[in-house]
Amino acid sequence: IVRRVNGLERLEFPIGTVLYQTNGYISHIRFSHDGQHIAFADHPFYSDDNGDIAVVDRAGGKTTLASGFQGLRGVAWSRDDGEVWYTAQAEAPSSGRELRASTLNGRTRTVLAVPTDWRVMDIAADGRVLMTGELVLRRIELWRDGETQPKDFSLFDQSLGGAVSSDGMSALIADQGSVAGMTYATYLRRADQAE
Repeated sequence: IVRRVNGLERLEFPIGTVLYQTNGYISHIRFSHDGQHIAFADHPFYSDDNGDIAVVDRAGGKTTLASGFQGLRGVAWSRDDGEVWYTAQAEAPSSGRELRASTLNGRTRTVLAVPTDWRVMDIAADGRVLMTGELVLRRIELWRDGETQPKDFSLFDQSLGGAVSSDGMSALIADQGSVAGMTYATYLRRADQAE
């Protein structure tokens, strides 16, 4: 299981035996077929899907297989337990998530790259890979006095509203979307600004 105790996220197996803990969070835990390792996405910051792909053995020995990803989601073991497969976007600018595979000694390869957001779910005994598509959009609408309809005030694909100026003419907007390789940028936008 994964649970948060005293501000730390803990991976436990069996329940009560801590194999790994972090200030960030742990997601997508998957046992190897032989039951000797657990693969997971290791996120250094809570609520942020950037991170590393890691495994821990039954004695609590943790190994980071690959690091420095954005949008790290989905983990699956190859049928022979020789590789951990996952979907992630490299820190460098890219147009979508890649399906990647890493061996337990850290050799990494790109299996497939497509210009969309998707997640690996599992790998069948015959080698077929189950994937799911994702659409992550966050929008901001601006609706001012005297207007009959709100207008889209978003910047990119993951806008978050921050604060509105006292005169109602400007707003701070954070955007986690990756545009030109940027992420987590904050903008000051005027209400009368053209789209």
